This record gives sequence, C-alpha cells and structure tokens, in this order.
Amino acid sequence: MPLNLCLDGWMNVLPFLTLPDVATLTRCCKDVRDVLSDDVVYSQFARLQYPPETLEIGSYGSWKDLVKDDNAEAGIRVLNVNAVSEWHYNKKLGRRLFYVNSVRLMVWDRRARSISLLVEAYGNTDLRTAHTTSIFRVNGDADVRVVHLPFPMSERRHPPGRVLERSTCRDHTDIANVPSYKLCFLHFPESSFAPTTEPVRYMFTYNGSRGLEGTDYPCVDLTTNFTCLKELFSVENGAKFCARDSFEVGPSDVKQWEVSTIPESILARRDRGEWGRCTMVKQKSFSRDSTRKLQKEGF
Repeated sequence: MPLNLCLDGWMNVLPFLTLPDVATLTRCCKDVRDVLSDDVVYSQFARLQYPPETLEIGSYGSWKDLVKDDNAEAGIRVLNVNAVSEWHYNKKLGRRLFYVNSVRLMVWDRRARSISLLVEAYGNTDLRTAHTTSIFRVNGDADVRVVHLPFPMSERRHPPGRVLERSTCRDHTDIANVPSYKLCFLHFPESSFAPTTEPVRYMFTYNGSRGLEGTDYPCVDLTTNFTCLKELFSVENGAKFCARDSFEVGPSDVKQWEVSTIPESILARRDRGEWGRCTMVKQKSFSRDSTRKLQKEGF
C-alpha cells in the first residue's frame, strides 16, 4: 500500500492502526507525517477508542493532546482481575464456617493518580474487615507457593520469595458492609505501583498480613507480570476504558464510576443481603461447589 495516501484514504486505514503504529509511520516518511499531523486524524482516533459521551476536548488544546493523554480527564481504565482466595479451613469446616474473599477489579484513575481495587468477601457473620487488605510487590520470577496452615493454627511457615514492597490503602469506599458480606473499593496511590526495570507482580492477603506467609487467609496472586501501569492496563491485557462521571450519589461519598464499573452479578450478590450461617443452612449447595463456580465464571 503506498504511503502517500490522501487524508481520506488514511482515515479508512486508521481503524487498523494503533497510536504507536502512527508514531512509527510519521518517523519513517515526511509525507505521511504531514498528512497524519492533521488534528482530524486524532479526532478520528478518539472516536474509535472512547465512548461518545467522553468526546469533549475540554481542557485539552487539541484532539492530539486528548489522545496522547488517553483521555484521562473523561475516563478511567478498568481491568477484570477475579483473584479469589479461600479461608484455609473451608475444606475442613465448610459446613459450619465458610469464608471467601477476592479482588474483582482494578481501576486506574489517572486524573486522581490512584489505583483502586474492588474487594468482595462473604462468609459467616464474624467476617473480618476488607479495608485492611495488604498488597505485596514481588519479583516476577519469584516462586511463591500458597502455604496451607495446620488446624488448629499452631505455626507459620514462610514461603520463598522476597517482598519488594508492602502497601495498604490510603482510604476506602464501602459499597456494602454488613457482618457477613463486604464490598469495598480500596484506593492506593499510583506510587504503590511504580514503574520497574524488571517485571514484577502483585499479591494480596485479605484483611492484611505482614508477609507472603499470609494468615489463615493465604496470600495469592493479584496480577500477572508487568513493568508499568500502561502495560498492565493495556487493551491487549483486557483492560477497558470507562466514562467518568464525577458527581456523587447519596451521602456515602460513592462516586458514580465506583458503582457503574461493578458487574451486575456482583451487585446482585450485594442485594441478597446477609451471607451468614442462616443463609448457608437455607442454601445447602452454597459451599465449596459455589466457590468453584465463582472461580470458573469470575463474575
């Protein structure tokens, strides 16, 4: 295909290109650079990548500036994680005591320079709090195995793998907080996920732990290996762009994106109310089989 296409021709090619592709082409050929430097090209890129309700130049000087900033003023990046962790003793005591916790979503709010994790947990009515959950950065090639503790818990065995950094949230937003069900956004600064030269990955322990040995909740993988947030939240990695709506709903300071990004299946579980012992007696199928289903289906 000749590179000296007119602007109309390039507009038909754009749906098959990424922004890095365009940057490479403009470095290779002056004629292409002259054509693709037109702001109409970036306007087309914006329409291909972002929802219509977010297509406002606003404080950006041009469509080019908006695309280069990934439209951070109007949207957020959302990654489905579905990292599930079970209480160590579910298999032994699951008919009487049962607890499951998970990180369902990661949200990158570039305007606020924050990463938010959607934590969901349910079980008996003595379920621990979600907002003290710890995250750990470890080397990408670290061999960290889940440590199964004896019952009753009388010792701690430390798995291999060195913690590069441990973090807890700077603040949190409770979507649901009843004795046997927790649905909560944990907010971390971007600096907790700082770029690295070598691949790293993140792990988490529900309710918090000092190290990778966890507690009676194991420390499990949260992410795959990555070196920067752009890589983690890339389209290739399954991340999606969602519109931001900054107004608040209700007195609980829950922002609209915090509700709109939650999958309907999770909101349905929230609306069911208590998940305690009484609920589990009524629903005899709820136990290990339900957990396996959640792990397979995710949301």
